Amino acid sequence: MPQSSANSRLIHYIVSILLAIVALALILVLAFPIGFYGMAMYITPNLPSISEMKSTNLEMPLQIYSKDDKLIGQYGNRMSLPVTYDDIPKNFINAFLAAEDSSFYEHSGISIKGLGRAITEIITEDGGQTGGSTITMQVAKNYFLSPERTFSRKLTELYLARSIEDQLSKEEILTLYVNKIYMGEGAYGIRAAAKKYYSKSLDKLTIAEMATLAGLPKAPSQNNPVSNPEEALERRNWILGRMLELGYITQAQHDTAVKEPIGVHLYKEQLDVNMPYLAEMTRRTLVDRYGEDVVNAGWRVKLTVDSEDQKAADTAIKKGLIGYDRRHGWRGVEAHGEPLSKFTTYSNMVPAKVVEVSGRSFKAELADGEVVTVPWSGMSWAKEYLDANRIRRYPNSASDLVKKDDIVRLIANENKTAWRLTQIPKVQGSLVALDPETGAVEALVGGFDFRYSKFNRATQGWRQPGSTIKPLNYAAALEKGYRPDSMISDGPLRIGDWQPKNSDNRFYGDMTIRRGLILSRNLVSIRLLQAVGTSDARQLLDQFGLDKDKLPTTLSLALGAGQATPLQMATAYSAFANGGHRIQPYFIDQIYDYDNKLLYLANPQRACALCFNNDLQKLNAKLKQDYEKQAEADAKLHQLALKALAEDPKLLQVADSTQSETVDSADDGAEDEADNAKAKPKNSKASLQAAIEAIRYDAGPQSDRLKPVPITYQVADQAPRILKPNVAYEMAGMLRDVIQRGTGTRAKALGRTDVGGKTGTTNEMKDAWFAGFHPTQVSIVWVGFDQPSTLGRGEYGGVAALPIWVDYMRTALKSVPYQWVSVNNKAKSETAKQEVINLSDDNDNTTAGATGSGSDTRITNQKVTDGVVRPPRASLIERQPPKPVEPPKPVNSNNNSNSNSSANADTSSTRAAPKPAPKPAEKPKAEPKSTENKAAPAND
Repeated sequence: MPQSSANSRLIHYIVSILLAIVALALILVLAFPIGFYGMAMYITPNLPSISEMKSTNLEMPLQIYSKDDKLIGQYGNRMSLPVTYDDIPKNFINAFLAAEDSSFYEHSGISIKGLGRAITEIITEDGGQTGGSTITMQVAKNYFLSPERTFSRKLTELYLARSIEDQLSKEEILTLYVNKIYMGEGAYGIRAAAKKYYSKSLDKLTIAEMATLAGLPKAPSQNNPVSNPEEALERRNWILGRMLELGYITQAQHDTAVKEPIGVHLYKEQLDVNMPYLAEMTRRTLVDRYGEDVVNAGWRVKLTVDSEDQKAADTAIKKGLIGYDRRHGWRGVEAHGEPLSKFTTYSNMVPAKVVEVSGRSFKAELADGEVVTVPWSGMSWAKEYLDANRIRRYPNSASDLVKKDDIVRLIANENKTAWRLTQIPKVQGSLVALDPETGAVEALVGGFDFRYSKFNRATQGWRQPGSTIKPLNYAAALEKGYRPDSMISDGPLRIGDWQPKNSDNRFYGDMTIRRGLILSRNLVSIRLLQAVGTSDARQLLDQFGLDKDKLPTTLSLALGAGQATPLQMATAYSAFANGGHRIQPYFIDQIYDYDNKLLYLANPQRACALCFNNDLQKLNAKLKQDYEKQAEADAKLHQLALKALAEDPKLLQVADSTQSETVDSADDGAEDEADNAKAKPKNSKASLQAAIEAIRYDAGPQSDRLKPVPITYQVADQAPRILKPNVAYEMAGMLRDVIQRGTGTRAKALGRTDVGGKTGTTNEMKDAWFAGFHPTQVSIVWVGFDQPSTLGRGEYGGVAALPIWVDYMRTALKSVPYQWVSVNNKAKSETAKQEVINLSDDNDNTTAGATGSGSDTRITNQKVTDGVVRPPRASLIERQPPKPVEPPKPVNSNNNSNSNSSANADTSSTRAAPKPAPKPAEKPKAEPKSTENKAAPAND
């Protein structure tokens, strides 16, 4: 009985276990689909759609080009060039299958065999060359999932791989894989990698090169053929062995491929011209407007800047700043005993370590190990710098300047046969040039070297404009009724505690407004602003393009005590060159996407929009007439085809003959119209058959194919007028006189009389300016220190800034004929030999403002691009050179015996009977004390 009871209990126990196992099995069987379904419910809402899976975004660097199609900047380190399945060489597919997933065509997204093989390789330390993820799993991971290593992400990867396999074909999965996989060096996808590493298209790659690239996805850095050629070679040869093992290549192909060197030819886009300030301005503008992704959108941006003008501007700035720096002496070595690797080359100024000093020469080692000799002629300039106003004696020997292990800067001549000692200037400068008709930026330099300082002084440098602001205030006076020959005092002046003075501490008595500007007399400018009123003047300066909030409300405004950027000053001076209009600066002209589709085209307001639009209307009318004539000829040909079909319906079946045979027809008018329209050979069989074939698809002559359509082109708006035409004209003439016989006479080195401008120097020589213009270009130069401090005695705008302007304009105007502005707001051009007008101090009336009597002839060379007329800058021919006008009698002179003769002779060349100007207040109100008043600039 006990035995029976024991057996019963054992049986019961076994049955219980079996039932438990069955129950557990049932639970597992039921739980798996429930769990899988639950996981699917959790994951599915976050999965991409089929269309999202199939779409592949192109990623290419943003490229920036000059007006003349020179590459000047590139941004974005990602390169992705999508391909279709048919574009992929078969051997490239096989290389990836051998490297990543040889059972790709056998599994359904998850390969147990592949996972097992990867685990075995890891356990046996066999290199782990294959990895455990299938290509489908890598697609799921690379396209749709984050790189985090968590259990939930891995489950999502597995589920998504199965989902991809269910919804996409193997070919579609492979295409996604080769387009998205990261291949190192910023290349995404095989087409980008082929270009990056070998500068080749896919069909030009060798089997060895394909295997090298196929080895990158597993470890892009470790297997990089550039940085790790040995690792890359090992990985490549393993893949070639797998391709042979799997039957993808023959033994001969394998043996040839493994003998091929690993060598790569890394692709790097070389800039044609270096314009870093403009390139960065472009990048920042696009990112602000379109977001960060724009740098990888493959866009091509075309600027308004000509590369030759830009190079001239950059060269002029460097030459001018280095020249200033040398005038003020040698500041000493850059460092001592430091490794050269710590120093960067700026503007061809290379770091070098002194290795030997002897007599009047020294030897120095460059970063590449080359040792060069600096002769005495390359260092004798280096007087010792003490401060901005003082330098010490010239050196007597090389040891006065350097010693062994000093770090210095050297610069070579063009062929590197001679070296000289140099130093990076501490002084900075900027130049900006605009087209005064449209506001297009034609050149822009923001500093000495972008790598040395990325601060763009042309657009971000707020500085006191000094005397360059005087012409803007003078224009306000002329708007109020003053004339260039109106008299005003250059005598002593006291306003409360402020007693302004001229830089030379001299007083010239009464003089004309013109002469006051030519000599840049501070007291004349202050009295003129008193008469105009600071409120009205600030309002006009705001219209000129300056920021009113950065302008003082006191009379120090007359001397330039506010703040402005060089770009703002260029905008302001454009009004003198274009007849009184406010233009808006711009520098992005066109934007294209990767497929060369036009995305943006600038359409600026124009100072002479009427000139442009009149020509546009004529062009539109002619194009429309030609279009309608062609459409009429097409319609008649269509009718001829219908007539021929009515006679012989079988013609619809004729489509292969192209011989030019004349078709007899009673409708001779169709032949005439086709001839007039200069279409296909008149009534040829080919033309007729084309018309017959069109009948298959068209609704007859009323179809869109034959119907004339409106031709629409962008029409330029008129830039707003801020100065009366005569005021702009008179100001231009006065500013031309500043160059011919005033503070800007150094600009006469250009050998032209069709330029005007104004120097500017602020208090204690902290800022040096020259603002100048020609009717076709306005350019502004600023020189100073980023932290305002004196440039030194004698460093006026005419000394520090004007020579830079001359160097630039010499290039910018080299092929531009003589031109000058006229009172009717149009540029005048003298195509005959340029007449140099003799402007003497005793004859103020022989101004640049005089006009000839010849008739005007418009010159245009219209160009149509993308349906938009893009003409060159409008210009007019003046058949006779300017003639001086007899001077009218001076006004407001009051027979003052203190007025010099030249001042009394100063007259306007445009009015025969000038009206008296209002007198300035004799006892002006005392102004409150202001630090701005104390910052009065010197005359310049």
